[in-house]
Amino acid sequence: MRTWHESKLVDLIDPVLFSGHVAWSTHDGEYLNDLLPLPYNDESLRTLVEHISIVQDTFGRPYLLENPSSYVGFGSSMMTEPEFLSALVARTGCRLLCDVSNVYLSAHNMGFDAHAYIDALPVDAIAELHLGGFEAEDEEGTAGQTVFVDTHGTPVADGSWQLYEYAVSRFGALPPLIERDNEIPDLAALIAESKITRAYAARGLERAHARAVGHATPRSPRHHRFGVRRCAASAHGWE
Repeated sequence: MRTWHESKLVDLIDPVLFSGHVAWSTHDGEYLNDLLPLPYNDESLRTLVEHISIVQDTFGRPYLLENPSSYVGFGSSMMTEPEFLSALVARTGCRLLCDVSNVYLSAHNMGFDAHAYIDALPVDAIAELHLGGFEAEDEEGTAGQTVFVDTHGTPVADGSWQLYEYAVSRFGALPPLIERDNEIPDLAALIAESKITRAYAARGLERAHARAVGHATPRSPRHHRFGVRRCAASAHGWE
């Protein structure tokens, strides 16, 4: 692993957060221009635990792992993606970057429930949220079916915005980032997207508050005079 130069850069910049994808892109010295998926099994888990531990020891700070955009799965996978990410958090103390648009895209491509995925992530480990655009392409060999391709070159889809609102209702007001790698619009459009992000985040926090109030356990009347009741939103597991 090449970490010395990267650690020097991190020391120089001193970023609040630093992250990488749960993916691979090199083999036998060859670099591939893509983030390729992993099978979610014990072998992959052991490898990533070792690598993450090296990175965190070298950098002296927690590493954020970002969920990838998925197009294929592996027959050798023994865990769901949230279970795999949760295991990495438990074994290394790393944190997670939840790319909400990747969850929405992968749910479409792989046929799982995006909201159940969000529910299954460890709330306390989430440190940042991402959004990005994708394009729908015809799936080869399957008439009438489409695959969502992560491009970071189009506006954020309505479904991703709605899932972002849901994620905020679960994880809270975390730093968001809208990724744009190409087809970057003018400043006015970027500012408009920033305002949309704030609006959906506000709605997510309102949902969390409403859910917390609805799940509050009433105190006995003699305690009501002491002020605001405290309660916590519930967390649902992977289904």
